[in-house]
Amino acid sequence: MGNYVYTHTGKECISITIDFAFYELNLVGARITEIFNGDYSDMVRYCQVFLHNYLRQNEPEILESIKVIQTVNGAELCVVYIEGISDKNRALAEKLVQIIDDLFTNEEKIYTYLKQNADAIIWNPDEIAAEYPIEAVSQFWICDYVVYGLYLGDYKKFTISPHYDYPTGPRKTGILDSGYSIILNYNNQGFDYPVGFQITAGNADQIHIQGGITGGYIKSDMDANSAIQFLLSY
Repeated sequence: MGNYVYTHTGKECISITIDFAFYELNLVGARITEIFNGDYSDMVRYCQVFLHNYLRQNEPEILESIKVIQTVNGAELCVVYIEGISDKNRALAEKLVQIIDDLFTNEEKIYTYLKQNADAIIWNPDEIAAEYPIEAVSQFWICDYVVYGLYLGDYKKFTISPHYDYPTGPRKTGILDSGYSIILNYNNQGFDYPVGFQITAGNADQIHIQGGITGGYIKSDMDANSAIQFLLSY
């Protein structure tokens, strides 16, 4: 199994992440983008288009079960998730990982498929992505669990941007430039301007959160669920 594919079982969903930061996989992604006559900065989107169409024709049950996370220009992650934790969904996730690994290990299968099915391809990557505003969520580290919880709780309240969007990078270390910047578009504190926070991963079980307002600045460690409730209620 390629070490560029990650799965994570959270409390409410199973996510599958393909990490195009790996050099060999990046080359395959660049070739897919070239076949689509696309811009390299949108490589992950074109890889999403390929996977969507391949699953639509060959594995419709998997396609109906997954949601594709909208990506941002220049991102290096392709992420999908299955809502609900069950033996059936675990089996679907495992099967999807096997399909991904087979395709990207035997890349000629990808190129042959795209050339043979050029007239049947759904071309617009925006049409296949789940519609929500959180950018490049991988759900792979604890920070992503928090971000996903915020989306489920009140997605309109937050504008979220990652400092790094690949799961093997420094986002998980807790250093200042890792994690996510979180802007509260509105709040329960009576302030009529956006309030900012930053979350980083102290370790696998703890979130470090800092931000807020002058005179009430928060700088604290807490578990992920406490961080979610704090930001939703702030």
